Amino acid sequence: MVGVNGRNKLTAANLIMAIQSINPATNQVLKTFTPHTFEQVEQLLTQADETYREWRNTRFTERADLMRRAAQELKENEQHYAELISSSCR
Repeated sequence: MVGVNGRNKLTAANLIMAIQSINPATNQVLKTFTPHTFEQVEQLLTQADETYREWRNTRFTERADLMRRAAQELKENEQHYAELISSSCR
């Protein structure tokens, strides 16, 4: 956005900086993220609240089944997740 005398006008929108995930051992940028706007955060919080309200009414047996499936996913892809986690902890 251009302000007075052709100079850039500072706004909250143009002050947002990208967020980077960096491997501390190599300083390699693993991924760059664009921060959410206030409106996006509000929308995500509303969605999370609605999801929680549905989840709390989910039968225990269904929750247990979903947790077993999540555990199976972790076991089947153990190496991938181990590398992903350790790359940000070195």
